[in-house]
Amino acid sequence: MAVSMTGARLDRLPICSFHYRLLALISAGMFIDAFDIYLMGPVLAELVRTKWTTPADVATFISITFLGLFLGTVVSGWLGDRFGRRTTYQLNLLIFGLASLAAAAAPNYTVLLICRFVAGIGLGGEIVTGYATLAEFVPARNRGNWQGYLITLTNAGLPASAFVALAVIPSLGWRWMFVIPGVLALIVWLMRKNMPESPRWCEIHGRKAEADAILTKTEAAVEKATGKSLPSLSAVVSGESVDGAPAMGLGALFRGVLLRRVIIGVLLMVFLNFGYTFLTWVPTILLQSGKDIFNTLLLTSIMQLGAIPGGLIGGWGSDRLGRRGGIIAFSVLITVFAVVFGFMKDPMGLAVIGFMVILGTYALAAVIYTYVPELFPTAVRLRGAGTCIAVSRVTNAMGPYAVAFILTTAGATGVFIVVGAVVLLNAIVMGAFGEETRGKSLETIGEDVAATPHAPLTAN
Repeated sequence: MAVSMTGARLDRLPICSFHYRLLALISAGMFIDAFDIYLMGPVLAELVRTKWTTPADVATFISITFLGLFLGTVVSGWLGDRFGRRTTYQLNLLIFGLASLAAAAAPNYTVLLICRFVAGIGLGGEIVTGYATLAEFVPARNRGNWQGYLITLTNAGLPASAFVALAVIPSLGWRWMFVIPGVLALIVWLMRKNMPESPRWCEIHGRKAEADAILTKTEAAVEKATGKSLPSLSAVVSGESVDGAPAMGLGALFRGVLLRRVIIGVLLMVFLNFGYTFLTWVPTILLQSGKDIFNTLLLTSIMQLGAIPGGLIGGWGSDRLGRRGGIIAFSVLITVFAVVFGFMKDPMGLAVIGFMVILGTYALAAVIYTYVPELFPTAVRLRGAGTCIAVSRVTNAMGPYAVAFILTTAGATGVFIVVGAVVLLNAIVMGAFGEETRGKSLETIGEDVAATPHAPLTAN
């Protein structure tokens, strides 16, 4: 065992301007990512309406994006653990921004699909790096709430995308829906050039002077702002090397307690991301039910407002109910409302129940995206979380075809019943196998790995 002072110094800090600035830098890029991911629904509806593509090709557009997300998640996990969080963050945003601008100029559907694949690579990397990086800076006592803030700011891109689509697509066309996030991404890329590296990552890579410089500067700023000395420092025992090169390679993820955590993380992410199917298919299903493009986009926009309170409620639930309690409660909520939505015909009812489904989805996402990065030690945190997210991207790529099959055989009601049933599996997995991480320092969770290296996947 090694002694980590970096983790102790980070966890004793009160929440201060340093954390708010970091949250702003991370969430700005992830907001644009969410804007871009969720523009798929309105853009696809418009592409079908204007005969640029067919309903049968909608699944290909969604799947090619998620395949890019898969590749970006895998590669960024490795890059982030090897070369640092900051370097990877900037590369992701640059790839995404340039690919979005290229998509706006696509001369045909084939080129548009290629651009979406490349943009997906940048999107996938941004997602896996963002949540893990914030977790490494925020004190353990606040981690759940702050991940809730991050997912709330991120997913403000969901209603923003819907309302911008409502204003832009009918008047200017779908291409501007790619220009907007592309330009914003390059602006944020410039703003984030001075973003600090994670001190925890610096420490395990032997860059202790850099970690100390970041922390010393932050501690001095906090003491100046509060007029108080920081509390006394207690060393934290770490389950990983802090004396140079990380002791854990990629193979460590596939044995012992880390294998158990990978399996749990994969299952949670797979079931959550299948739930996102609701968001992507709602506009197309509403159009096929006879609603015009304006009313479809309006109803979708109202529903998607649920993403904002959902993230905040999820962050609150993560720290109050715990990771296990939050995942179980929000999974049940989504299942109930998704099934009800499947039988709803009244436009007002669709808007209200759809709002509740999306609120529950983003509350659940806030807890899961807090929980999964916590499960892995710093040396393999991005690869661990990235592996879980990447596997879920494979199901995302196959999911649209499954939904298309269910839609043609069982109708819209059948789609939403299946979505609810799959999301409910999160509650079963977490209730049976999940371990609680609420309030624990990341180093303590890493110590649990070292203490139980061969833990099997058995029910709690």
